[in-house]
Amino acid sequence: MRKLPFLVTAAAALCVSAHAYDVPWQQLHDSAEAYLNTCVSKSEVDSMASKLRSRVNQKISDNSDLSEDIAMRNIMLDWAAGATKSIAHKEVPAVKQACYYFLIFHEKGFDVPRQIRDLLTAGNVKEMIEYLDDAVAKQKK
Repeated sequence: MRKLPFLVTAAAALCVSAHAYDVPWQQLHDSAEAYLNTCVSKSEVDSMASKLRSRVNQKISDNSDLSEDIAMRNIMLDWAAGATKSIAHKEVPAVKQACYYFLIFHEKGFDVPRQIRDLLTAGNVKEMIEYLDDAVAKQKK
């Protein structure tokens, strides 16, 4: 069950909201941003942006009642739900994608689903930040 806190934090990292535990969103943002800037190539980030843009456009063309933000939020939350096993195992592609999506969520101020907010603890947020910071430190060596 050691993987569960990381999984919960990674899924929660896709969202931003206030709740009982005062999540250090800016610190998590800074760690995710440093991870992307250090551990992920610019071409990979550009590819993630292009794929998200394409999926958002497709979702809007399929349902013209959706706004860009709602389509984007739905795509990212659907991804998180489908990537739980990969995130739990800290698979690098899933971590990269989670960081990319988290930065968008944080910058857009999207709300965290209540089920995720309720599961956040100081310990699992700390674990996620340490994991990202350690990866950055290893890459810089």
